[in-house]
Amino acid sequence: MTLSQLIGVVVVVAFAGLMALFTIHARRGVSYRLRPLPAYDLLSRQAGQAVETGQRLHLSLGTGGLGGADTAASLAALPILNLVASATTIRDAPPIVTIADPTLLPVALDAVRRAERRSRAPTHHQDAAMLIAPRPLAYAAGAAAVLRDQAPFANVAVGPFGPELVLLTLAAEEAGLVQVAGAADPLGQALATVTTTSPGLVGEEIFAGGAYLCHQPAHIASLRTQDVWRILLIGTMLVGVVLRTVGIL
Repeated sequence: MTLSQLIGVVVVVAFAGLMALFTIHARRGVSYRLRPLPAYDLLSRQAGQAVETGQRLHLSLGTGGLGGADTAASLAALPILNLVASATTIRDAPPIVTIADPTLLPVALDAVRRAERRSRAPTHHQDAAMLIAPRPLAYAAGAAAVLRDQAPFANVAVGPFGPELVLLTLAAEEAGLVQVAGAADPLGQALATVTTTSPGLVGEEIFAGGAYLCHQPAHIASLRTQDVWRILLIGTMLVGVVLRTVGIL
């Protein structure tokens, strides 16, 4: 086994060990204070207000799909979908989910259908999940048209987006919708930031929805483990810089 392989094994074992430890702590009720993220607070309020008004929310899962490089980013919005669907189906107002890749269609439909079964009032809205178009620009243009036609309460766009995201955010701003946007691509995120007035999700924050919205032990454990590794990496880099500066390395 080479040195790089050994380091990889140590990292994986350490990560799994921290995950198990923090999961046990979370299940035992050990509290962990999450740093404030205004975008997730806004999402929770939007779900509550949609229930009160009986209006629907639009949720975009991005322009990626499952089975490729965008899998993790495409699944990042599922905790948001579960929260919104569980809350709004009670008032016969399930979310309007638009997707660009057919691999996400059964995932989105399943989340909405499970929420409908839990609410004991199945509605089976035909537009609960809509496949718009496989190309990013065509999808964004079609989703923007959905916003204009359906007039939802709010717009939530989280996932793999590129510059096409601007078409969606501008359409929502023109319609006066409250919106939360987050993209895995830096260019998409930059354009979303300058075209929206509401707080958004930046970078890896799109993957923290499970911990902030669902509060499941596994999600919280994952977030805590990432925080530990982030501190270790930053500390290692600082030590390396100091050692390099003094001429030891």
